[in-house]
Amino acid sequence: MRNGASYKGNFKNGKYSGKGTQTLPDGSKYEGNFQNGQYHGLGKLTKPSGEKITADFKNGEMQNNGKGKIEYTDGSKFTGNLKDGIAHVGIKSWKSGNEYRGLFKNSMPHGRGALTYKDGSLYKGAFRKGLPHGTGKKNFDNGNKYTGFMKEGKFHGKGIFTWTHGRKYKGDFKNGEFNGKGEDTEK
Repeated sequence: MRNGASYKGNFKNGKYSGKGTQTLPDGSKYEGNFQNGQYHGLGKLTKPSGEKITADFKNGEMQNNGKGKIEYTDGSKFTGNLKDGIAHVGIKSWKSGNEYRGLFKNSMPHGRGALTYKDGSLYKGAFRKGLPHGTGKKNFDNGNKYTGFMKEGKFHGKGIFTWTHGRKYKGDFKNGEFNGKGEDTEK
């Protein structure tokens, strides 16, 4: 074995072929199919960090824009389309019980999506760097609703907050609070 790597599995014509496991000197481990000595077909790549990616490989390369799964070291999981080995479009669930469906950038919610919270609350709208950011709607588990702009996960800008008992605030928000011009009414 060269460079401290190891391989256990099947061989064909002196090359890795079929099912096998390769461990690399940096601690990475690939378990899956090989062809002509290269990763080929479905396989699981465990990075030195402990992150695990299950995806299709061809001629030793993970397939871009292919379907796959990622198990993150914090216990969260992603299923969907991968781009360059990271989450691109799909579903990510966290140990907390929260689940996001939508677009990703750098494995974080980014773009349009929907986040369902453990308590049943639901936010649909724009995300940036993992947080609600831009236009969206949030339905709380108790029936209250917010429609408007978000900034870094908080109500910010123009919006409407409606309580289940009939009260409604329409106006400006800043850092999650009523702030600026607005109208507060009750039915």
